[in-house]
Amino acid sequence: MIHLMKSLAIGALLFCIGLPARASNPVEDAWLSIIQADFDKDCAVELLGVGQTLVGYTGFRSEQWFVSTCHGEFEYEVVYYPPSVFPARETPYEVNLVASACGAQPDNSFKPTPLRCVV
Repeated sequence: MIHLMKSLAIGALLFCIGLPARASNPVEDAWLSIIQADFDKDCAVELLGVGQTLVGYTGFRSEQWFVSTCHGEFEYEVVYYPPSVFPARETPYEVNLVASACGAQPDNSFKPTPLRCVV
């Protein structure tokens, strides 16, 4: 019995180790790609967290995103408009920079104003 429990525990551990940290999501990947376009290709964009979220039964989705970059932290509103419900839209993805709490102004090398400036 103890041998069986050890085998199950080892199997569960190996299963968990094999799982990816974040499952691939095409909508989230598209949003990250759009945000990344605001920055130099050498400036990594990482999702820190998701705030308020609105999801509709049609597949509509709007989220508050907090991201970290080499220039600081930023807040974005990301929206997905399902093509079956919004067929006239050019793209189902929308990304908007939210007003920044940081007083620094961006230079010409990148567009967004950070929430927390990197000095």
